[in-house]
Amino acid sequence: MLDGDPLHIRRGGHRAAVAAMIGAPPLARDLTLVEQLRFVRATWGDDAATGERAARMGLEELDIASLEMRYPSELSSGQLQLFSLALTLARPCRVLLLDEPEQRLDAHRRGLVADAMRRRLNDGCAIAFATHSTALVGAVGSDVLTVGETE
Repeated sequence: MLDGDPLHIRRGGHRAAVAAMIGAPPLARDLTLVEQLRFVRATWGDDAATGERAARMGLEELDIASLEMRYPSELSSGQLQLFSLALTLARPCRVLLLDEPEQRLDAHRRGLVADAMRRRLNDGCAIAFATHSTALVGAVGSDVLTVGETE
């Protein structure tokens, strides 16, 4: 449910409200990272200058600004994970759904992900995420549902 209505992808307001990173997002193989982020921002209404600033800030937020002119095929699995998250965070939303956003990341980069998630929470975004990282749960989670056995 979203705002009292059953969630439906055909409703423009619902599409605008929910951003999700469930699996690998579709990537444009012939666009650099910064170009892809600018494109996403443009699809949500940014003019060129605003989109450029937002794209660069998204790369900086996850400490991958030095990769801005690379293509997705030139990234390591961890870099690709961070860029996938940057793509997801590039669009406006009120609800953020993430499936293992910390996957393939070292402790420092998991901290960057936690920081980005906390910023969205502080801005009023609701976040639901699946993770195996107790550190990420501790850094971001408030209501926790444990599925399966725990150690």
